[in-house]
Amino acid sequence: TPTESSTLYTAPITITETRVRLKMTHFTAKVSGAPAPPNFNLGSLPGVFTSAGITQIQVQTSSVTEFEKVTGVSGLADGDTVSVKGLLFSATPDPILIAKKVRKRL
Repeated sequence: TPTESSTLYTAPITITETRVRLKMTHFTAKVSGAPAPPNFNLGSLPGVFTSAGITQIQVQTSSVTEFEKVTGVSGLADGDTVSVKGLLFSATPDPILIAKKVRKRL
């Protein structure tokens, strides 16, 4: 029986798959800092992120990213509120969102 001072070690779990399904995520936050096309950072994140210790997310855009109410990353500024949709990946130092859509909130 384990005690408070003992450590349990288990073998790593190996999973083999032929397909992986990725789901889009979407949320609203504020542009943090000056955007550097094609990327920008988001801060003032929803509580689901901040409660996990995430304070910033890097957004990466491409030629296939849809922009709404803004012409592109160069049309964004520090403090702008945007809604983003895309695939979110864990990364160091900050998570990365590969943007499918960026909508500037007015």
